Amino acid sequence: RKALPAVEVQAGEYEAPQGETEQALAQLWQQLLGVEQVSRYANFFMLGGHSLLVTRLLKQINACFKTNLNLQDALVCPTLLTQAELIETRQWLQDSTMPASNNVEVLTL
Repeated sequence: RKALPAVEVQAGEYEAPQGETEQALAQLWQQLLGVEQVSRYANFFMLGGHSLLVTRLLKQINACFKTNLNLQDALVCPTLLTQAELIETRQWLQDSTMPASNNVEVLTL
């Protein structure tokens, strides 16, 4: 570890989470990471997230948003914004592929 170059973390400007999904996701991150606020451009792993925390995060995301994100999703979408977009996309796809409630007419030939 001593031979590795130091990693410079630049915080950048804080931008508050926008929309319900980003705000709810930010609360999950805050609880897990023990931070006061999370910018919508924050990276889970740069804020101190690691393999054990990401598995806990995924379990909470899947329960909260009724979706099925996995470890690969978290690695490909490590920012609050990209995770929120992925959650919303998956929810939209799930809703658009499910038949309408009980108002479905069955056609017989």
